Amino acid sequence: MQKQLRPTYLKIHLDHIAKNFDFFKSLSSARHFLCPMIKANGYAHGDVQVAQKLMSHGCSTFGVGLVEEGLHLRQAGLRQPQILVFGFTGIPAVQEMLHEQLTPVVSDGEQLESLVKVLKASHLSARQPIHLKINTGMNRLGFTETEIEKLAATLKDHPQLQVVGCGTHLMTSEDLGTNSGSSYAQLQAFAKILTKLPIDKNCALHAYNTSGALFSEQRPEVSQEFPYGFRIGLGLYGYASVPLDQSLKLYPAMSFISRIVAVQNVKKNSRVSYGGTWVAERDSRIGVVPAGYADGIPTQLSNKGSVQLGTVAVPIVGRVCMDYTLIDVTDVENAMDQEVEFFGTRLSAHTVAEKTGTITYDILTRISERVPRLYFTE
Repeated sequence: MQKQLRPTYLKIHLDHIAKNFDFFKSLSSARHFLCPMIKANGYAHGDVQVAQKLMSHGCSTFGVGLVEEGLHLRQAGLRQPQILVFGFTGIPAVQEMLHEQLTPVVSDGEQLESLVKVLKASHLSARQPIHLKINTGMNRLGFTETEIEKLAATLKDHPQLQVVGCGTHLMTSEDLGTNSGSSYAQLQAFAKILTKLPIDKNCALHAYNTSGALFSEQRPEVSQEFPYGFRIGLGLYGYASVPLDQSLKLYPAMSFISRIVAVQNVKKNSRVSYGGTWVAERDSRIGVVPAGYADGIPTQLSNKGSVQLGTVAVPIVGRVCMDYTLIDVTDVENAMDQEVEFFGTRLSAHTVAEKTGTITYDILTRISERVPRLYFTE
C-alpha cells in the first residue's frame, strides 16, 4: 500500500461494502446469481481489498471490464472465485483468460471465433465456460436477435464451449417502475431470445444493475416475470441513481479526506488562483488543501463547489489546481490543520456529481492512484 506522506487520502469502509453486498444478496436469494462489479479498481475503492472482504461474506463471482483487471486479481492470489471478463479483443487476450481461468463474456462473433481458435490450438479436454452478452436495446455490445440463429448453430458445432451464463444490459433501468419504459421491453426481448439459445436450466441469467435490482424488488410482479440475477456496481459502494426508501438503505464506503496545510490572508479585491477568477469581496483568509485535479477533484468545482469542515460547508474559491484546492475559511476559527472532506459521510458524492454536471460513477472512479487508500473496519 502506498505510504501516506501528505494529509490526503481515501478512507474506505470495507464493512459498508459488505453491508451493501449482504443487502443485495438478500434481494437476489431467489435469482441464484449475484455478481459484484469490481472493475476500475473496484470503482477506485481497491479491487483486491473489496474482493477479499466480499469473499469472507460468501461471494464467489466477480465482474471486471478488462482482461488486465482479471489478471491483477489472480496475481494477487484470488484463485478461487469466478471472474467474469466483460471486455476482450484478440487471440492474446483469449490466451491469457484461458490460462488464468477467467470466464469470457462473449459479445460478438469475432470473440467467439477467437475462443474457438485458441481452444483448438490448446487441445484442452475440459469444456470452457462462457457467458453470452445479448443486445436488447443498449446497442453497445452483445448479440442481436438477428444473430441468435447463427450463434446457436455455432455453439452446437463447438461443444467445447459451455454456456454457463447469459446476460443483457438495461439502457435506462431507472424506468423499470413502469411497463411503458424501455427496460420492460428489453426484458421481454431477452426472455424471447433465451428460448432460442441452447442453454440449460442451470444457466445463470442476469440483467439487473443497481437501480434495476432495487426497482425489481419494489415491483415483485416484474421480478417474478423476469427472475434474473444482479450485476451490482454503484450500489455495492453505497449509491444508487434512483430514490431509495428508508428500508432500502445503502452505506457509502468512500470518504475523500485532506487537511488545510496553509492559510493565506488576502485583502479585499485580491484575486485567487490561476486566472484570478475569484475576487475577494472582503478581507479574507484562504485555506490551502493539498489535493487537486490530478487527485480526482473535478475542475468544475472551481468557484462553485464546497467542502466539509466538520458540520460546516466551506466554499471552494478560484480554480482547482493540479495539486491544490483553495477554500474560503474567513468565517472558520483556527482553520489551520483542520480536516477537510471533499465527499463521503458528510457530503455525498452524488451531490458533488450534481454540482459538476456529471454522474456519481465519474466522481468515484476518477480518484487518482496517487491518493493512498486507508482501509477501516468497524
